[in-house]
Amino acid sequence: MNARMRGLVTAPEHDERVAAEGERVTTGVVVGVDGSKKALSAVRWGAVEAANRQLPLHLVHALDPTDAANALPSALSCSLDSARTSLREAREVALSTRSGLDVDCILAHGRPADVLAGTGHPSLICVGASSSKTPHPGHHASLTTELIVTADCPVTLFRRDPVESGWVVAEVGAEPHTDDIIRMAVAESVLRDLSLRLLLDTPRDTDQVGISRADLRSRVEIVLDRWRRVHAGLDCRVVPEIWSRDDFLTHHKTRIALFIAPPCHDHDIGTILHPAADAALDILDGPVMLYVEPGSTRRSAAAGGDVRPSWR
Repeated sequence: MNARMRGLVTAPEHDERVAAEGERVTTGVVVGVDGSKKALSAVRWGAVEAANRQLPLHLVHALDPTDAANALPSALSCSLDSARTSLREAREVALSTRSGLDVDCILAHGRPADVLAGTGHPSLICVGASSSKTPHPGHHASLTTELIVTADCPVTLFRRDPVESGWVVAEVGAEPHTDDIIRMAVAESVLRDLSLRLLLDTPRDTDQVGISRADLRSRVEIVLDRWRRVHAGLDCRVVPEIWSRDDFLTHHKTRIALFIAPPCHDHDIGTILHPAADAALDILDGPVMLYVEPGSTRRSAAAGGDVRPSWR
């Protein structure tokens, strides 16, 4: 069995991250584990992703120093026992989903977003999504928002197990990363044998973005035609413009197996805006994948700055 439990030291100052223990964590799919059903949904999804990418699966439980600072020794002991139990259960779920998978169970001290984003070099991070917009005590924002600021890879959020049939739906616009989002959406569709639907975030001000709605649709159709030649039988279509994003998600919510949202935007006063992801999390039960632009200078600066999130 290619699974192992690693990473527990007695004090936070020893840095319980596996990366500090001499055996570096490699690139892989990272899943946050906290014992919840949403986290186990993320584990199942992450196991499929890791197997397909031929990468290890890193199951991570972060011991938040804010909680530890306010807890009695007896409570800390219970927390450690609970963390170990959650990791063992998650490992069993992962291996039952994809046998023979290379699974690491990692118990680390640190802010959860920092621990998840800093476990090796993640190609994908999966976590359970909270329905509450209230930050955890000691934090200015929820884990989801902190991950968006910190991570340098796509982040997938889960409320429950995704449906096994239906559509992958991605929203794309006129931004330079549109081709990357379509590539990611096609990969998920092929991996899970699902149809693909693309929602166009059509520009309202043609003069500002330099492209009309008709031009944007034409460009996206050209990209899809290329992917159809690569993957024979791929069912991929552009959603008619009569549908708004929210109306489409609401009307077809039972058919949507995965929604892929474009990158978030920064307001000029430093507020993180992510209307597509926010709407999808409010409407859908299925997972929402957030495209994160690799190497964003905004992300590294925001991680240590005064960023005021306006959503989850």
